[in-house]
Amino acid sequence: MDIKAVSGDVASLKTSAVVVNLFEGVKRPGGATGAVDRALGGAISQLIAEGEIKGKKGEVVTIHTLGKIPPARVTVAGLGKDKDFNADVVRWVMGEVVRHLGKMGIKQAATIVHGAGIGDLPTADATRALVEGAILGSYSFKRHKSKNDNIGTLVELQIVEKDASKLPDIESGIQMGRTVAEAANLPGFDFSVWMGLFVPAGTPGDIAQRLNKEIAQLLAQPEMRDQLASIGLDLATNSPAEFAAFIRKETELWSLLVRQMGIQAD
Repeated sequence: MDIKAVSGDVASLKTSAVVVNLFEGVKRPGGATGAVDRALGGAISQLIAEGEIKGKKGEVVTIHTLGKIPPARVTVAGLGKDKDFNADVVRWVMGEVVRHLGKMGIKQAATIVHGAGIGDLPTADATRALVEGAILGSYSFKRHKSKNDNIGTLVELQIVEKDASKLPDIESGIQMGRTVAEAANLPGFDFSVWMGLFVPAGTPGDIAQRLNKEIAQLLAQPEMRDQLASIGLDLATNSPAEFAAFIRKETELWSLLVRQMGIQAD
């Protein structure tokens, strides 16, 4: 997916769809959503009043603009209750939005930075969460599909910000979000099985270091390495601190993937 930052008015951008947002319980939208609503003659406010747009977390509603503004459609993404709002909500919601637009056959869209205004998230952090959610939400298993089957894939996403001074933070967020999401996505996903030794929480550091040293010495013996290689294991050792950092990284990446793909334990 091609993701880039642009400066401008979201209601004036010529694209297939623009994505704005709404918190649950809000009756009259403000900010960028309010600006789009006014440009549409209050269409969003009317749908809120009629109960068709509620702002519940994960709710995605798309309306056609019928030529009233340059974007062909406006998609309103529900952010849920403001008291429960955080970066994880942005990730989840953008995943839902990308899948929704993909099912509609939309290839090009633009979005505001969700949470950088009323949500009080720093612009770079909100952008990072948005990009992570968009990339992971766009993943689909295509091994058994033809090469020409691109239906359901959003290929271009513009992140629109009226205040040009915020573009450097948005660019930074795009880079960080892409790095994390693509590390947790396919292709390029490091899917491997690994094993490690753990000690109970609270074990003194000197004991952990001693165990680490003695185990590393044992594994360094040629006969041990040959025996492990004979059953298909590649041996690698590291320090307790390096292993802890690896665990944190794995936890972040897999947790992000599980949330965005909606995976649940049976």
